[in-house]
Amino acid sequence: MDLYELKTQYGKIPIFLYSFFEKLWIHRNVDAVLSMLSEDVSFYLASDTRSGNSKQQFHSIMKEAIHHAVNSYKISFKTYHQKINDSITLCTIIIERHYIDSYYKQYIMSLYTTCIVIEKDSCYYIDNLHISEIDNQNYFTNELHLAFAPDTIGKLNRSSQQELIQLLSRALPIGIIGVFLDEYLSLYVINDKMLEMLGYTYEEYLKETNGHFRKSIHPEDDFIFDKINQQLEKDTQYEVEYRIKRKDGSYVWICDIGRKIITEDNKEAIICALFDISKSIEAKNDLYLETLIDPLTNTYNRKGGGVLIKEKLTLKLPFSFIIMDIDNFKKINDTYGHITGDQVLTFIGNLLSHCFRKNDIIMRLGGDEFAIFLHAYDKHDEIQHRLKSIMQDYQRMIQEKYPISQSTLSFGGIISHHSMTLDEMYVKADEILYEIKHHNKNNCIIKEIS
Repeated sequence: MDLYELKTQYGKIPIFLYSFFEKLWIHRNVDAVLSMLSEDVSFYLASDTRSGNSKQQFHSIMKEAIHHAVNSYKISFKTYHQKINDSITLCTIIIERHYIDSYYKQYIMSLYTTCIVIEKDSCYYIDNLHISEIDNQNYFTNELHLAFAPDTIGKLNRSSQQELIQLLSRALPIGIIGVFLDEYLSLYVINDKMLEMLGYTYEEYLKETNGHFRKSIHPEDDFIFDKINQQLEKDTQYEVEYRIKRKDGSYVWICDIGRKIITEDNKEAIICALFDISKSIEAKNDLYLETLIDPLTNTYNRKGGGVLIKEKLTLKLPFSFIIMDIDNFKKINDTYGHITGDQVLTFIGNLLSHCFRKNDIIMRLGGDEFAIFLHAYDKHDEIQHRLKSIMQDYQRMIQEKYPISQSTLSFGGIISHHSMTLDEMYVKADEILYEIKHHNKNNCIIKEIS
């Protein structure tokens, strides 16, 4: 395949991979090869059954292999496919290595290669690599290492078997699973990589799930079956993301790429290629979380707090909503400087976070104004007691460090057993706080409203 055409169709990654294999097999430049691998790269070289999961292990193996391997004078990509998911790209390639033996006879070695390429700081790195020599027609079936479920459910016909092998070979070395489209998603095939991802042996997995893959899927992700059916109505292939349960009880995010087949006894089934995208999902969630958090106080900002409060309000349970304002905060800034003002805000954020439950919502509304949402909590006296304790802790800190400011705290809030919008509760709590600020600062008033 022409590299220019590959770049036009797929972008820079095929050029990156061509450069990698060129440095590996033609230039034999170990250092250059290592610079293109991630630190914890996992690899499997089927020709001599060598594998590892670090750059250091790859270095040791390839340094020896390069000096003993035949010298290639040319490489080419016979086929190339890639699938992108966020910053992770799965590539499948048939590479032809052209070389001359000691008798000056020319040969072509065909290699089936799969790899996962990741992007970090605008640079590409190989994070997973599988290379196998294609030496006969039985290659794929010999190398898959699949465990098939008992044949009591249904048998795959020859055409379906070929389709299965093609998909599985393209997906190596990621997880492979095949299920029948019944109520339980009954298992008919699973590979070692998938079992490794889940933390089970084959026997353990069958015992835990009774051969029902549906038991592995997170209960909140049941919607994926509708998505799969919708996609299969339009195409023969689908792609979804969801969570599956591991042996230790944790969940891993996977990208599931599959296609529909028909068994010999006319039962519908799907073949799925799955790879772990947990790191990508976590990074995406971290970026989203950053948009919801106030970096100075480490509390929710107005947007983040608002989103969470609206979710809580849909449950229609009693709640308390309190607005807090720092008295004489301007005097702190004017007397001690804005850096000190920021330190006081950070202190408040920590104080509020430690004084309430983990599922309570602490948010900075802006400036020196904070809000507290207590879900399913309407104990007036306990709330008053807790707020007074916070006021005392704050006053001790101020008297010790910034006495000239004479800064204190004021709280105004509501307790309600009735449905209310976020804007409505804010207006009512703010009215109470306004009354405190203009008549008697350093106070807390919580009113029950109907």
